[in-house]
Amino acid sequence: MLTHRAQIVRLALQGKTTSQICKIMHHSAQAVANYLSTFARCVQLHRRDMQVGQIAFLLRRGPALIQRYLELLGECQADKNMTYHLDELLRLGNCGGEKKGGPRR
Repeated sequence: MLTHRAQIVRLALQGKTTSQICKIMHHSAQAVANYLSTFARCVQLHRRDMQVGQIAFLLRRGPALIQRYLELLGECQADKNMTYHLDELLRLGNCGGEKKGGPRR
């Protein structure tokens, strides 16, 4: 069973927009951006050869969630559409999740 966080990430990787995800999952745009940002950071750390426990510690998330995110990453490798949306997500960086008050300096 997917957690709501993993479901949100999967929808984004399938090409759904933030507003579509918000409607489907009944979450705010800020929550969706937070989940996508965490997923993107997870992918970046994994690509630096960090282990699940290390990523979980650095992102302050449970190892089960990190493992699920890495499983989704594995699914991307077999699906060109998901790979495209993953690349876009990583290219965008913060996924639009800036805090109110603008970027930090």
